[in-house]
This record gives sequence, C-alpha cells and structure tokens, in this order.
Amino acid sequence: NFRSLQMIYESGTKKYERSHYSSKGNDSTTTSTTQTLLAQSVAPPLAPTAKSDYSVVCGIMVLIGIYLIFTGFSFIAKFIIISVMIFICDLLNKEGAKNKEWNETEYQKLYEEWQRNYNEWQHTYLCRKCGTRFTD
Repeated sequence: NFRSLQMIYESGTKKYERSHYSSKGNDSTTTSTTQTLLAQSVAPPLAPTAKSDYSVVCGIMVLIGIYLIFTGFSFIAKFIIISVMIFICDLLNKEGAKNKEWNETEYQKLYEEWQRNYNEWQHTYLCRKCGTRFTD
C-alpha cells in the first residue's frame, strides 16, 4: 500500500493533445492536462525561473533604430523615435542589471533549495491507508 509520490503524481496526471483541421487547410493543436486530486496534492515542487536581462529586446531595438535611419521619415520623427528607443533601452539595461544580480544570488539559492526539495520528493512515499508520508 506504499507508493512513491512521483508514481502517484505521474499516474494521476494525463496529458491530451488534439489536432483540429479546418476546411481551409489550417490546422491547430490543443493540449490539455487533467489531474486527480491526489496527484495535485503530491505534485513536485515548482522550479524557480531566472529573470531576463533584456539584451535580446535591446538588440532588436538597435536594429530597428538602424533601419529607421535609412527610411523616409523626417529627421524630427527619426530623432523622437530613436530617443524613445534609447530611453527604453536604458531602462531595460538598468532592470536587466538588477535581474542579473538577482539571478546570480537569489536565484541560485532558490534553485539549490528546489533541488533539495525535489530530491526529497523523489524519495518520499505515501501510505494509501493512513495518508502518512515516509522518506527513505
């Protein structure tokens, strides 16, 4: 009557994928997940996510700025658009620097804690009669 939490979670979680086709030739896929209440109660701990440094967004904005230089916009329009883009990039860089510091300090702590909790979760068992959890 003992089962691992991982086994209970996996056996109580079902994922479905359905493909839909239209008469116009367009197709789409819908995915859904269902879980038993027991599977929800023994779900693994969620992994933390790192924060973005926004470098890709700034890179795209620089490319747009370069493109604007060679377009037919007036000088004033180019100046305003590029000034706004520089302002936004500056804000994103400041936020990105904060996020980078957070990723290097707090995220690492959270990730290590998650890894310990996840390893413990993998080695925890549930008695299906009394509901007591045991670790090996």
